[in-house]
Amino acid sequence: MRVTFRGLALLSCLAVTTSMSGAYAAHDRQANAAHVGPRMKHVKFDARFTEPRPTLDGAGCDGLSAPPPACGLHERSISTFEAPFAGTSKVTVVGRFSAMAQKYQFTGTQTFSSVTITGCGEGGLVLEMYDGEIDPARFDPATRKLPGKHDWRIRVGSGTKRLAQASGGGTASWTMFWDNAATGAAPFVKGTLAGAIDCRT
Repeated sequence: MRVTFRGLALLSCLAVTTSMSGAYAAHDRQANAAHVGPRMKHVKFDARFTEPRPTLDGAGCDGLSAPPPACGLHERSISTFEAPFAGTSKVTVVGRFSAMAQKYQFTGTQTFSSVTITGCGEGGLVLEMYDGEIDPARFDPATRKLPGKHDWRIRVGSGTKRLAQASGGGTASWTMFWDNAATGAAPFVKGTLAGAIDCRT
């Protein structure tokens, strides 16, 4: 088979074009990977926690001149969490009894200097507690226990180290042991933190 000079030139150009296209495609894949950044992993968990009796850090009332009055409490405590959400947090709570709802309602924060989340790794986090609720009508006089609950979410930008880009939230349900409150025995609170977190892999 005869191969002309023009044919050889065309074959050479085709080879060069194919090679350059492959190089550009590889470059585009690398650029896209760099643009996307680290992959995120979705981790679900249930973690048990305990708290001692909180420390009253302040109180205040309003509505005294224009009823109904409402009084609030500022409390501080320490929460200890077990794996898969292992760490200790400083707890700050602000709450008040709602005359309309007939419930104690609160918000607050849980600050972890270090927490290890299975599937994500170790780092710092701040959890924001909201829609917290304690219903006195649910107090059990036989066992002297009172349940409570709140929702939580990770404060945007609070994560450090392996949790630097973490986001997520969930719910917490717990029980207060009033006999332990009276005697000072631990724990005063025992509960479960449930939810999901998206973190870097």
